Amino acid sequence: MYQLRLVVDTNCLNAKGRLPAMVELQTYHDVGGIELIVTSTLAAEVDIDSSQANKAKSYQKIGGVTYMIQGVPGMQSMHGATLRPSQMHLLRTRLFAHSSTGHTFTRAIRDYLHIDQAQMNAADIFVTSDRRLHRAQEILKEVFVPLAVASPEAAVTLVKKHLVTSLGTSHLSEVAKLAAALGPIVLGSNSFQNCAVFYSTAGESMLALRIEDGLLKIEGNLRDERGRVAVTLHGGQAARIESPRASLTQVGKGPLLVSSEPFGSFVIDVDGSPVLAIRTNHTNRAVVFAMRLRDESGRVVASIERESLVLQGSGVQVG
Repeated sequence: MYQLRLVVDTNCLNAKGRLPAMVELQTYHDVGGIELIVTSTLAAEVDIDSSQANKAKSYQKIGGVTYMIQGVPGMQSMHGATLRPSQMHLLRTRLFAHSSTGHTFTRAIRDYLHIDQAQMNAADIFVTSDRRLHRAQEILKEVFVPLAVASPEAAVTLVKKHLVTSLGTSHLSEVAKLAAALGPIVLGSNSFQNCAVFYSTAGESMLALRIEDGLLKIEGNLRDERGRVAVTLHGGQAARIESPRASLTQVGKGPLLVSSEPFGSFVIDVDGSPVLAIRTNHTNRAVVFAMRLRDESGRVVASIERESLVLQGSGVQVG
């Protein structure tokens, strides 16, 4: 079961419950059928003691690039563990007019940051009542970023279509049952209690995920395009970054033990692309939402892209 990720714009937080479509999306979120999340920019837009701020605290927060606006106090966005590069320049030059100044300029920058963080984190839908932002969907398509930008009503339609296609139903009680049956580790549309990706012929494990003492320990060897080990993982010990073209980014509190301390999400990049990314969702499941495992020749033998888990080559198994 693949859970769509929806980034909620500030104007759709629905703290007072007056937007029926957002209420419906909330019910799907509550039963684990989808994920509603917010960006780090939202904190710059709402008063800290407001009902909107309290509502936002019920959602997980994503980041992107660190951003400040000259003359405006506070950070406008925070660093995050992301899958895609920023498209801030593209959005700034294409979405709104260049002549924006003052408050209008600040608002425009925050709009760009919301959308940019959504696409950087590979979200599926950005939910906003601001129709001016809907053009961002077509702009991002030009750089092959499949982010839907939709009103709450349109987002409900997209969610139900996805649920019917993937689960055979969008009925809330049925979705709740299927979501509750998921194991604690989600790979694409599959779920497990513990799992490993390995060569059945040689018994070699490329990646192992196991729950121990309330933490998810991640172990394995992640190889680069030449087949050389770029990152070695021994959950509970510091990750060994063995290539200058590899990096590990970890953010938030959570149970994912990929190095010496647990975090809520992480992304490992090799050669400029994510090879392993895992996050903890609001149902306390660990979701592997990006994976590209290579063999000793550098060939990709196991990968995850959204709901698709693809195994290539004889002897590669998940179990």
